[in-house]
Amino acid sequence: MSEDSELRAPSKEDVLFASNRTLWRMDAILDYRSGNDYTYRQGYRRAGRILTEHIAEGRGEVDFLVFPICHAYRHFVELSLKRLMLLAAQLAGRELTPAEKKLQGGTHKLQQLWEAFKLINQEAETSTGIAPPPPEHLDGIEAYIAQLHQADTDSMSFRYPLAKDGTAHLEGMQRINLGQFSDCLEALCNYLDGWDSYFGDMIQTKAEMYAEAYDDMHTDRMNEAEFYGDIEY
Repeated sequence: MSEDSELRAPSKEDVLFASNRTLWRMDAILDYRSGNDYTYRQGYRRAGRILTEHIAEGRGEVDFLVFPICHAYRHFVELSLKRLMLLAAQLAGRELTPAEKKLQGGTHKLQQLWEAFKLINQEAETSTGIAPPPPEHLDGIEAYIAQLHQADTDSMSFRYPLAKDGTAHLEGMQRINLGQFSDCLEALCNYLDGWDSYFGDMIQTKAEMYAEAYDDMHTDRMNEAEFYGDIEY
């Protein structure tokens, strides 16, 4: 970022989305992440954490940064729940239903996403035999999701001061301690990330088992064909 960026006017010659060799340390590499939601999810989470750390270091601006911080953490949770729905469905051996697919792209409501994920996850637990999380863990996640949903039902409250009907967002909410908020949300993010990694490992193991079984079956058939002198491809 140039030192005189605050003093000059925008120019039609400026290119907003481009590489810059002079400021190469600030080049974000996007092409190898095409279609991968990992950097999206982690980007929002890290933005929330880094901005909170900025405030904790005594740099102020808490009354301004509260909105991007809360939205960034909330959006991480939304993206994580949508991804967990997909992973749980894979473990359950099925695709998402039309109604579940509609939730993927048609809603920002955390409560709906959480309820949908729980149902799919129950199928995954039944089909794979994996143990469900401890009840107290689920109770904690339920409480966090409910509070986030109440404060920001449709991912608008921390982005806009007014709702479409003109009423004020966050009405009646007078204080948010961002240190406490970030600490709690980091716990939730860690749990959702752990779920994601566990499901990913399970899916990978399942795929490897199927591949190994196929290879064994193919090898047995080849051996049998060689034995009878009648190899066919």
